[in-house]
Amino acid sequence: ALVTGLICLELYKLVGTAQRTLEIESYKNGFVNLAISFMTMSEPTPPAKTVTTYNGSEHKISAWDKIDLHIGDVTLRKFIKHFKTELQLDVNAVSCETKTLFNKYHPLYNENKHPERMKMRITDIISEVTKKDFPPNKDFLLLEVNADDYTSQEEVELPTIRLFL
Repeated sequence: ALVTGLICLELYKLVGTAQRTLEIESYKNGFVNLAISFMTMSEPTPPAKTVTTYNGSEHKISAWDKIDLHIGDVTLRKFIKHFKTELQLDVNAVSCETKTLFNKYHPLYNENKHPERMKMRITDIISEVTKKDFPPNKDFLLLEVNADDYTSQEEVELPTIRLFL
């Protein structure tokens, strides 16, 4: 009951506040150990930020950041081309959850070995790899992309890509 009460207090902050966004200092972490009658509350800290350079500018990214792409359920070729033209990035690998959709250096996943995969929509590739039908009510995909800067050929650390379908 104690844990449920602490969770409800944090939920009241989300639902019952007049502010549209709350600062991180508004939330609390609770730690309870009933074996030794110990309870403490602390303020959470934001995640560490990493500086990365892509598309000609520096970006500070954290584990909470996402790049939103509103290009729809495109083919893998168009997805990779979007990174090349819009972000000046050369895509090395694309994965969704634990499944590899594309890997330029692996013979099973690259475009030379499987050119038909480049013509497939990303949702169809996921269905093929997972051997399950893609859920029709899903609004977006979270993709991890490994890429190099197109001009310097240095690897660029990217946040998670949220591809809206």
